[in-house]
Amino acid sequence: MVTADPATAVAATIAAFVTGHSGTALWCTVAVAALTVWLALYAFVAKPINTRQTGAALSGVIPSDAEELQERWDSVMPARIALQTVALAALVIALAI
Repeated sequence: MVTADPATAVAATIAAFVTGHSGTALWCTVAVAALTVWLALYAFVAKPINTRQTGAALSGVIPSDAEELQERWDSVMPARIALQTVALAALVIALAI
């Protein structure tokens, strides 16, 4: 899976601003914004579910709300995929211009 790296996107944004490449800076900023939202979705929705599911797998005990957890996980996947796609596309555009 190809993903955009937030630290690299921030570094590229700073470099573009410092060197005066406003078009590149704009697209890098778009990528950073998309990745910030992606990280928030991960931290507040996906990571807690991952933690619970990993604990359940290690203990061998299926959580009573396993179906709810899966539905919650599935509900944020389209947004996470879209945000990664936007970030990656923005960085490709920034590289191309």
